[in-house]
Amino acid sequence: MSKFRSIHFVIAAVILLGGLTIYGLLSSSQIFHTQSLSSGKYSTSSSAESITFATSSEPIQPKRLLIPKLNVDTDIEPVGIDVNGNMSAPVNWRNVSWYEPGFAPGDKGNAVFAGHLDWAGNTAVFWELDKLSAGDLIQINGDTGSLRYVVVLVEEIDYQLTDTASIFGPAASSQIKLITCDGNFISGDGTYEKRLVVTARLIASPDG
Repeated sequence: MSKFRSIHFVIAAVILLGGLTIYGLLSSSQIFHTQSLSSGKYSTSSSAESITFATSSEPIQPKRLLIPKLNVDTDIEPVGIDVNGNMSAPVNWRNVSWYEPGFAPGDKGNAVFAGHLDWAGNTAVFWELDKLSAGDLIQINGDTGSLRYVVVLVEEIDYQLTDTASIFGPAASSQIKLITCDGNFISGDGTYEKRLVVTARLIASPDG
């Protein structure tokens, strides 16, 4: 993966995956930093506490997303699909968007959040998303409470990928997917050649 990322005014949506196809298997992806995490207890990389995975929880309407390692604390905008059949980007480039027609945090499935890498010469909300690694914590605050997730996978995919079931589809447990641009900027297409996808899994509350 190229680490060179020039700041461009990105007119296109954050994710251009060629439509929200909810079948098939995600392919042509490159996992560039991850580790195997069992379903038992382990210590996170950003905290000394021991945490256990949870399968699901009471779903929440997400309002804010927090990533302590990156000092991210931002509003969440519920969105659907745009005129091209793609997940809409957040209206405010400082925020993240949540694919509301899909799964909610707490559901057994993938709740998808997208954020800009850069915007109009500024570094945007997910500029440092590639610094996350397995064990890092992510918190979603909602209308009725908060849920915490731990990163289990970081990968990059081609932005023209059409089989997106592993991103938007069901899962064996409650997961969130964070997506932003990555790789080199393609001026002719007005977007980046890759998408960075961070997968995080729901963890149980401290009281079990």
